[in-house]
Amino acid sequence: MDFTIPLAVSETCSCNDGYIGEDCSQSLQTPPDQISVPSYGLCDQRYRPCQTQNIIGVFHKQPVALAEHFKATENGKEYTNFSVMANVTYRQMNLITVTIPTATSSSRKRRSTDGSIDGWDISFSYDNSTFSNATSIVVYNGATESCDYTTYTCTKESSSTAAIAGAVVGVVAVAVIVGMVVYIKVIKKKRPQSAKVSNQDREMLTRGAEEGGSPRPPSVNTWVSTRK
Repeated sequence: MDFTIPLAVSETCSCNDGYIGEDCSQSLQTPPDQISVPSYGLCDQRYRPCQTQNIIGVFHKQPVALAEHFKATENGKEYTNFSVMANVTYRQMNLITVTIPTATSSSRKRRSTDGSIDGWDISFSYDNSTFSNATSIVVYNGATESCDYTTYTCTKESSSTAAIAGAVVGVVAVAVIVGMVVYIKVIKKKRPQSAKVSNQDREMLTRGAEEGGSPRPPSVNTWVSTRK
């Protein structure tokens, strides 16, 4: 019997065991193919929670997904020997959505010390036996972490680096403020001082004008004492 020929049942097609697809020509032992992930599998938590991930490919039915956990470090992938079946939602023939698993505490315990970032190798199967090539997903925070999608090497900015950067900014700010203060003082020192008339000289000038005579000029001693 030719297993690729569909059996018509009430205007619908039902494939023989071991075959799937619109024309029943696809074997269950052949896993999904042409799989790709948006953004090269890098999910930045600055823009979304990264709890699910859309997967593009050719899916003749809803597959099962096997997720293998790894840490994305500055040296590349480091597998933790933890794997789990991930939930899959079938959207259409070319699109499914996978729920990104949560790593166990034992597989995450070194994250705080080695600066590693969680990632998953996810492969798909129709018969839960033959799986596709894995596609990688890495969850990171682009504000403090950076990842290379070609090698899945990731680095995390250390607290000491951030402290040094903050100290440098502080020193520069203080230097700018000190420079401005010195500049203002120099400008004020170079500015010429205008001659001042003492109250005694002002009284003498006014009295001379009121008596009808010529105003008396200020005394030399008064000018000298004023300009000291």
